Amino acid sequence: MILEIFSQADFNDYMNQSENNYAKEIATAKEITIQEALEISSQEFQKTLPDGLNTLNNYFYKIISDYENVGMIWICIYTDNNQKLMFIYDLEIKKQFRQKGFAKRALELIEDKGKKYGAQVAGLHVFYHNEIAFNLYKNSGYVETKSGKKSTEMEKKIL
Repeated sequence: MILEIFSQADFNDYMNQSENNYAKEIATAKEITIQEALEISSQEFQKTLPDGLNTLNNYFYKIISDYENVGMIWICIYTDNNQKLMFIYDLEIKKQFRQKGFAKRALELIEDKGKKYGAQVAGLHVFYHNEIAFNLYKNSGYVETKSGKKSTEMEKKIL
């Protein structure tokens, strides 16, 4: 399995579906309407990716196994308190490839990428209603660092 950098077309396809998918997660977690959640989702994407695919320190990868695109992962590398960190914004495995170990292997590969960028810690956010993702991260060594009613932030030392 390998990680392959997104093309502009890959990014456009991702953005077309991701704002809606994220809005559904927000609507479920916050118990708000899908319209309210779409506004929040759109604002967050615009804030986080002001230059789209070319936004500094943001990296998008396709997850390729046996020459087939099985999913994607989006990370950001940043510095906080003189420590280099990697934040995993999104990890998606296509439905037909789920529950086959691809997400776990993709996490391992992206953690290796994070190390190459100099990151010492990998972090992420997960909604509790997404039990499969939460358990994946927990079983991969991520620990909760900031918990709320509907979601949590998790981290793992990678250096």
